[in-house]
Amino acid sequence: MDFFEKAEMFGVFPSAVAVGMCIGAVLSAVAVIRVLLPHGKILSFISDFLCVVFFGLVLYVFSTGLTGEIRYYSLFGMLVGCGGILKIGDMTVISAARKISGVIHRKIVAPIVAFITKTGRHIKSGFVKTA
Repeated sequence: MDFFEKAEMFGVFPSAVAVGMCIGAVLSAVAVIRVLLPHGKILSFISDFLCVVFFGLVLYVFSTGLTGEIRYYSLFGMLVGCGGILKIGDMTVISAARKISGVIHRKIVAPIVAFITKTGRHIKSGFVKTA
């Protein structure tokens, strides 16, 4: 590693951390959507797979655009930034989304479901006579 590679590394690494933080924010948004709109294992796999493909694509474009080839410090910087944001996102944003979705379910969705169920039973009792 010569001087120019070290200077290049110190110039690219902070940018890689910033790009990793942006990717972490996108992954946190996907996690919040998964909390608010729960789905099955197949859709979870597809969303995780698309996130990994997105990360790889950004790594490739970022690394080759700045340095001409994929460098280990670009990957490390992106992982540091992404991991930091995901840790913060897991602790704050996703827990807040779970609390908000629980309140929405209890205050809005559950009464609507109860009303629809009660109305359906009332309509059914008009058509179906039990002995």
